[in-house]
Formats: sequence, structure tokens, C-alpha cells
Amino acid sequence: MSKEDKESLEDIHFLSQNLFAGVEEDIHTLLNRVNNAFDEYEELRFSHFVEIWKEMKFEYIFRGRETFRETYELTMGILRMVKDKILSPDVNLGYRAAAIYSLYALYFKQPPMINVHIRLTLSDVKEIMAVFHHFHEGQHWDIIYCWNRLMSANAFHFSGASRLMGIEAINSFFINKDPSSDYVPFTNPFKSHEFKSQLKKQDPSLSLLDEEFATKMCSIVESAFSYESKDTLRKSEEIGDRRKKIIDKYFSNTGGSYRQKEIESFKHPGK
Repeated sequence: MSKEDKESLEDIHFLSQNLFAGVEEDIHTLLNRVNNAFDEYEELRFSHFVEIWKEMKFEYIFRGRETFRETYELTMGILRMVKDKILSPDVNLGYRAAAIYSLYALYFKQPPMINVHIRLTLSDVKEIMAVFHHFHEGQHWDIIYCWNRLMSANAFHFSGASRLMGIEAINSFFINKDPSSDYVPFTNPFKSHEFKSQLKKQDPSLSLLDEEFATKMCSIVESAFSYESKDTLRKSEEIGDRRKKIIDKYFSNTGGSYRQKEIESFKHPGK
């Protein structure tokens, strides 16, 4: 096998790997351990988080990446995961505090050549401000300090979407997706349940005509003809009345009506 073929195979193998394999599990383990420490000591101090962070050697999570692109997308994905943990509605206050400490530590421990910002939308800011209201009431100043430190360092990128949108982000989609999703088992479409269900459905074109369509059309036509016949009869009666009025008017001027003239001519035919 040539060197070029080996490089092409390595590229294919690289694209088939999941960039975040095991990362979310490690983050979840860190947050759970810190949350348990908070419950044990009954306080949300940053020192308890630092002990577990050092014990797990969590700063090495960025190591082992061969290219700048891998490191950048890994850092961006890790910060997004931790931010989502803060906004998760199914966790307690200690778990959120552990996530805030992790976000603070991961941002300042990222490789210096990367400088990835934390993306926040308007809804994210509103939810985080509601969470920090509880921390402020409980006087957890360590958490307030970490958040203010992030704000002063311009760690946040306020945007309209939580992810990168556009053609330039398509490569990260292919890298981060699960390789098992490329496998599509072959199934006969004519034996599927969906295909059989479609066959059992009635054809909507057959139900366009009403069963009483012919009866309704006949009644409409009959009513139209009856209206026209009545209108014709009414017009003929009006014409006959007008003629009668004209004749009566003529004979009234000559003395007597047309009917009287006819009766007199019948009685006296010689006149």
C-alpha cells in the first residue's frame, strides 16, 4: 500500500471517530463528585472543587489532540456541555455550583492558542441570572466571584444561536456524529408496516363527490327553471295590463270604453 493510500485511510478513520467520546461521562463524574463533597461539607466552597479537580487531573482533558482544529472544536464542545449542565432543570443547586466552577476552570485552563468563548443566547442569560439570584441570596461569594471573573475576562460570546450556523460548520457535524449512525440496515419497503398502512388508507380522491350530488343538482336546476317560468309569466301579465290600460285610455277619450263599444256593435251591427 502506498503512502498516499495510507494517509487517505487515516483521514477516513479520523472522520469516523467521535471527537467527544467519553468527555461527557468525565464531566458528569466530576460534577457528581463535587456535588457529593458539597453535601458532605454543607458548603459550596471553591476549595472542595479544586481538590477533586486536582485528584482527577482534569486539566489534561485537552491533551492528546493532534491538530488545531480538533483542539478548538473539543474545547468549544466541552464549554457548551458544561454550560448546558448549569441550565439543566433536573439538578440541584450544588450540581449547578459545580458546573459553574467547572466552566470557570475549563475556560482559563484551555490551551492558550485556542481562546474559545462561551456562547450565550438571550434565554440562557435569563436562566443563568435566575440561578445566580439564589446564589446571591445564599451569600455564596465564591460562585459570584467566578462568574464576575468570567464576565470581566470577556469569556462570553452573546449570540442568537447556541451553535455555529452555516456552511463552515458542516465539517464539525461529520466529525462529531456517531459512526454507528452511518449504518442503515436493508429492509424491503414493500414488507414494512408503514407501506401496508398506506395501502389500507382510503384514496382521498374517491371521497370528493357527495353521494347526494345528483339529487342536489336536480333540485338546483328545477328551482332555476321554476324561477324563470314565474318571471316570464309575471312579465307577460305586466305586458297585458299595459296594453289594456292603453286601449281603455284611448276609448275613454272617444267616449266609453273598449268593452262598451264592442257590446254596442254587437247589439247594433249596422251602426
